[in-house]
Amino acid sequence: MKENQISFTAMMTAYIRGIHSKYTNPKIFNDCLGYDLIPEEQKNRIEQTMPKEALMHSTASITRSRYTEDCLMKAIENGVEQYVILGAGLDTFAYRYPDLLKSLHVFELDHPATQNFKRQRVDELGWNHPDNLHYISIDFTRDNLHYISIDFTREDIVTKFNSSLNYSVLSKSFFSWQGVTMYLSKEEVYKTLTNLSKVTPAGSMIVFDYFSVDEFNEETTSTNLQKKENMMNKIGEPMKTGFDPASMKEEMAELGLNLLENLSPVDIKKRYMTGLNENLQAHKNVYFALAEVE
Repeated sequence: MKENQISFTAMMTAYIRGIHSKYTNPKIFNDCLGYDLIPEEQKNRIEQTMPKEALMHSTASITRSRYTEDCLMKAIENGVEQYVILGAGLDTFAYRYPDLLKSLHVFELDHPATQNFKRQRVDELGWNHPDNLHYISIDFTRDNLHYISIDFTREDIVTKFNSSLNYSVLSKSFFSWQGVTMYLSKEEVYKTLTNLSKVTPAGSMIVFDYFSVDEFNEETTSTNLQKKENMMNKIGEPMKTGFDPASMKEEMAELGLNLLENLSPVDIKKRYMTGLNENLQAHKNVYFALAEVE
């Protein structure tokens, strides 16, 4: 990702959500606005990278978005007042649920280039900017990272959270961190999770997805993900980190987090894909985790 250029991955993820919502029935997840955010030129570029049919049958970003928002809705019922999206990309939650944003504050963290692109597209489409939607620009390229790894001990980040955008460190928050951990080192992932307590109280939650260590073993990796890994390597955004699902609960406890759910590919398929098009397959080594700050 270049300094002033939106991430191709962010664009492709939004595209997959968009075409799923536009062309698939029944739907796993309905991002009814995502397709419109992407200019035609970018849609054509994405389709040149991977066939449209293959993208329509890609379910990782669809199921993780559904899982995230399912968990979020339950958290809102239980008193969560702030929703923080780490690496928001072209997320459209705030525009799909304007009534929720009358009482819920949404904070989108991402690179300024991605945020500038998104805000420009929103203006071009004539959408209203919700009052309780806040953008926090994080220039993580200065750390030579392509993806969001948040150091909550950094003074500039703490300042932005605590004062500039009405974020309350006393209010329970729900964090979404999707499609990121596999691109960071294990140390970067753990640092981000450990420091959640710096900006949020006990009872706050985070949802994130991760690859099993098996994904990086040629004998156990899935064909679809191997193709995606090869593609991401070519565009300079390589995947590099996996975790052991069997030890995840213990590892999260060491970071001050209580692992509430750890969905396997079998769990994901059973929950969201039963009875759907047989061409829709859960990715073999992708897991979804829900953890609570202790």
